[in-house]
Amino acid sequence: MAELDEDRYRPAVPPRAACAYTGCYCEENVWKLCDYIRSRGERPVEEFYAVFISNERRMVPLWKQKSGHGDEPVVWDYHVILLRVSSGEQNFTYDLDTELPFPCPFDMYSTEAFRLDDSLHPEFHRKIRMIRADLYLETFASDRSHMKDADGKWQKPPPSYPCIETAGNIWKLCRDSAVKFIRAYVRGTKKDDEEQKMLFLSKICDLCRCVTERGVPMNLHGFCSKHKLVENIMALLEKEPVDSLRTAFRQKAMETVALLSNTIPTELRGNKERFLNMCCKSVFFLPPESDMPETEGALYAKTMDALDTMLAAFVRNCPNTSVSIELENILEALLDFALSKDPAVCERAVRRIERLGDFIISYFVSENSDDYEKYKHSYNDSRELYIPILGQLLGHLFIFCSGDESMRNAALDVLYRFFKILTETRGKKLWWAASVLSQTSPVMSACSPEYCEGLFLCLVEAAHGILPGSLASSAPHSSFPQHSGYRFPQKLDAHLPSRSSSLLLCFPTLPRSPTTLFCGVPQSKPSIDEHFPNRIFPEE
Repeated sequence: MAELDEDRYRPAVPPRAACAYTGCYCEENVWKLCDYIRSRGERPVEEFYAVFISNERRMVPLWKQKSGHGDEPVVWDYHVILLRVSSGEQNFTYDLDTELPFPCPFDMYSTEAFRLDDSLHPEFHRKIRMIRADLYLETFASDRSHMKDADGKWQKPPPSYPCIETAGNIWKLCRDSAVKFIRAYVRGTKKDDEEQKMLFLSKICDLCRCVTERGVPMNLHGFCSKHKLVENIMALLEKEPVDSLRTAFRQKAMETVALLSNTIPTELRGNKERFLNMCCKSVFFLPPESDMPETEGALYAKTMDALDTMLAAFVRNCPNTSVSIELENILEALLDFALSKDPAVCERAVRRIERLGDFIISYFVSENSDDYEKYKHSYNDSRELYIPILGQLLGHLFIFCSGDESMRNAALDVLYRFFKILTETRGKKLWWAASVLSQTSPVMSACSPEYCEGLFLCLVEAAHGILPGSLASSAPHSSFPQHSGYRFPQKLDAHLPSRSSSLLLCFPTLPRSPTTLFCGVPQSKPSIDEHFPNRIFPEE
């Protein structure tokens, strides 16, 4: 057996203890050794090779490893060592994971660490690939994603230094790895495996980030369509139990679809409404939060946040001329669930409308928000925001105010959002029309922004003092609950005319160009005197 002659051979790298080393990251340890050799310039880097050891089953036994026990081998999925090949001199291996000398004469390493394949079962036979060190330094990159589990947690702590990146190769590797996994998954038979499901969603997110954040070239729309990624997500979501929330799959599915919508706004075309209903059904019909196990409470909150993020993404990413349709479809779907006889389902749907109201305020109304700046530069064409279902929604919200405290608070939270939209857009030349429906024949009225504010507050007061089957006010405004820090004006002497069963609210709203919006057929704004000859609101 060859022995290391330390007098004749001077190692090309520092002693083992002084080398950069992280357990289970052998490929990076070897890259660091190559980088050291190149930077010192004392030995020709062309004499060194990164040696990858693995096989088809990713099970290769090696002996004399520091993580082994006695004479038992360690079975790696792969291992990487550094080899120096020099003509006329002894060849040496550099393995920071071995118990053998460092460096170790190749003959010794081969005999002690490799041993013969003849004594091994064929599935453990080793295969080797050698890459010259200079080429390895130029082309190797790793995002370390292979060292994370399905939940994104590290299986082994990563090196303290940043990921090794080489001229964008890391993102191309990320893309190729994601494409390979997704193709295998959609063609495979283990789609219900929880770990595989989460990896499937993670790889879709990886592709989106490669394209949007790093500009990696790829026809993502074509790939998604060919492999029916949205349809596969929907099929998996449909199998989720509605009586429990054991995993984060629903949360991850909604986050993934939101990211897809950001990357390819048209990707959900034809499937969006069905997907929205499926997402709502999968979480709205869960047991009440108070009945959930403690372990599911935090996951429930994150899942609901993911649903809110997805709804906002649908509106944000739709074409300029389709914002009205998008909001109409979302509100219509949520209202269907809000009319459920299950109180938990109803409240969850109303809370989603509340969050959507927050998004509208942030993205379209509040001039101090970053979202508004994006909106202002993106939406500079004249268009109508025409949402016929809005009036029906407001009508039901007023009725919900007669429910229990939890439902009443949820409805008032939504009404407050609409009130804030009204007050923060006063003086702008857009109108948002909504008919508040009840049980008798419709009587429609229209008011200017000033009239509208009084009418809106009047309706809110009526909602607080609502009687079954009536919209008549029975409570003074001073008794309006100061819920969630609301600060409504205290001066309100008006109340609803008893003859009115349907009112048309017109108030300024989202777009930035003059448009008048009405429920039904758009028309010119009627005179206030036509419907309120004895009006109780201030003069314009």
